[in-house]
Amino acid sequence: MLESARRLASPIKGGIEASPGFVRTVDQARRPVTRCPTALLSGDDRPSAGAPACTKSQERQGPDRKGWRCGEPLGVAQAPQTLTLKSNRDRRNWWQSPWIRRALLVVPSALVVLALLNVFGQRMVTARAISPEATLSVTAPERARSGLIYAARFRVAAVTDVKKATLVLDQGWADGYTVNGQAPQPLTQGSSNGRLVYGLGHIPARHTLAFWLSLQVNPTTVGRHFQSVRLYDGHKLLATVRRSVFVFP
Repeated sequence: MLESARRLASPIKGGIEASPGFVRTVDQARRPVTRCPTALLSGDDRPSAGAPACTKSQERQGPDRKGWRCGEPLGVAQAPQTLTLKSNRDRRNWWQSPWIRRALLVVPSALVVLALLNVFGQRMVTARAISPEATLSVTAPERARSGLIYAARFRVAAVTDVKKATLVLDQGWADGYTVNGQAPQPLTQGSSNGRLVYGLGHIPARHTLAFWLSLQVNPTTVGRHFQSVRLYDGHKLLATVRRSVFVFP
């Protein structure tokens, strides 16, 4: 009877962890540690001086491991079979070269530089045609982008009297464009064989008339458009400016 009482009291005296069926958990900080057996290590597998100790439960050696490893719990999952040192760690494939990334970064920088050099427009360019009666000047970009808004200037400098000055613009000034307005308003305007016709009236000798045309390139317009301009005095052709514009997407 006395022996049975001692058995019942022993779990209480020794603590709850001494109860039957209780699994004792050992504090990680209080677990006895030991060094990896250096006799089994070779080369790079040997721990360096001052390396942390490893517990016996952390020492493992498997088919995917070289030598003993310290500080790694037994529950670590194996690396996925699809990962390779060549591609995922060392990045030795040709498409993983840093020069490819550098080249891709150069492309947007090159586009910015080309835009600053007016490769894609919209710098204004002046073209002239001179005749004994008058000088015709047209100022407009020769390269533009879709959606660009600008104002083309037409300047007529009369050497002699031009009684019925008329500007005839090629179809390329309207095809793929939106005409927002004219200044000053022409006396007459119409169309002739698909060309725009603006009647400017009388220009005295040694006088200059400037005419502005507000335009917007339609977003779907791409390619080259011919935009020649002709100056007439009635039905008489005085000067012709031949030009074109290339529209980038």
